[in-house]
Amino acid sequence: MKLRKPKGSIPTSLEEPLLSAAQAKTTPAAEERVRQWLIDQGCLPPPSNFQCAGNSFSPSHQTPYRKEQYIYRCQRKGCPQSSRSERRGTLFGGRNIALGVILMVAYYFLDGDRYASIANKTGLSDETVREFCERFNSVIVEDFEQTGWHNPEGDGDGYLLGGPGIIVEIDESKFGKRMHNRGRRIEGVWILGAVERTGERRFVAIPVKDRTAQTMEDFIEKYIHPGSILYSDMWKGYCTARIVDTLVSGHNTINHSKDFVDPETGVHTNTIESTWRVLKARVPRSSWRESRILPRLTEMQWRRQHHATLWESFWKAVTRSDFPEIVRNQTVDAVKHEENQWLAASRTLAFEERVQKRRAEKEEWEETKRVKKEQQEREREENRVSQERQRVEVQRWRREADLAARGLIPMRPLMPNTRPLLPPPPPPCAPPPPQGPQ
Repeated sequence: MKLRKPKGSIPTSLEEPLLSAAQAKTTPAAEERVRQWLIDQGCLPPPSNFQCAGNSFSPSHQTPYRKEQYIYRCQRKGCPQSSRSERRGTLFGGRNIALGVILMVAYYFLDGDRYASIANKTGLSDETVREFCERFNSVIVEDFEQTGWHNPEGDGDGYLLGGPGIIVEIDESKFGKRMHNRGRRIEGVWILGAVERTGERRFVAIPVKDRTAQTMEDFIEKYIHPGSILYSDMWKGYCTARIVDTLVSGHNTINHSKDFVDPETGVHTNTIESTWRVLKARVPRSSWRESRILPRLTEMQWRRQHHATLWESFWKAVTRSDFPEIVRNQTVDAVKHEENQWLAASRTLAFEERVQKRRAEKEEWEETKRVKKEQQEREREENRVSQERQRVEVQRWRREADLAARGLIPMRPLMPNTRPLLPPPPPPCAPPPPQGPQ
């Protein structure tokens, strides 16, 4: 399999594990190389970690129920910890899938591929790909909360964006779509974001319920350094006295109804606008909801922070994350199967409700469209009848005028409002006109 190298995210020194991962399905030796690489990275526990009462577990091969190759068993008879998988409590637990295949899923996930594309390239089902991508997203979110830009103890410069004399652009955007691709009404969630003009292009984006001045003030106070210079548009929520006088050291605006770049001051918000374009292109539309979009936005911030070292930073984040131990047996699987059936039924019910809501909205929209069309047709017909009546009346007047001009019929008397206008009489008190010399 020929791998497409992401834009600077995977160095040449780490291509060997990926090449082995591409051959893991057909070559056991390649799968073993991938496993050893994960152990070296700290993503899988080494064999020395498996001990029970001072005795090391011995590796066992596949069992009839559990098909994982590395199941460590205790040699003491009657030990409650008779067997343990090396994947338990790791990123790879709960799935009997080759490690190389999971590594390829992570590779394509970091490369920005869609779920359907990853499933097509790896041969996995859509549900399996979605499950692992959600795991990867959870790892990234946890890592960003620990070492992100906005963590005081993290790797960033500090808790706030910007700094003394640093320009920070702020803007809001609606993540949604127009109903029936018509009109200006957009259903979705409002995202409030800010980006600083530095080499790192650090940014923050969070969903908000409204765009009031109080929401803007709370956002700026929480995420933007007081010494920053704020650039925004002319929205009234950004121009409050508290923001201009207290929360930032300077505030410049740009009137987007006239220019995108102020010709005199050079003020613009093109940096945050380009950030919106990237976010809307990379965040799946299925996540454009208030309950699902925040982890995706956090993932995009993590990607911006580690854009040059995506591969290394991701596996370091895996080693710092804690994963629940997924125990697989017949009882647990039966309970899990029942939970999955309940979740599937709830999803089906929610989907049917959404379909009914959309159908009702569509019927209402079609009824409104039909009533409007009928009204337009009725007005058009009335206009046509009126114009036809006027045309017939004008033709009759012209015919009568022609016959009257020939003397065939008497001319109609003039209407009161059609009498010829006479010159106005002189005013009663006007002085007599001057007379010439006698």
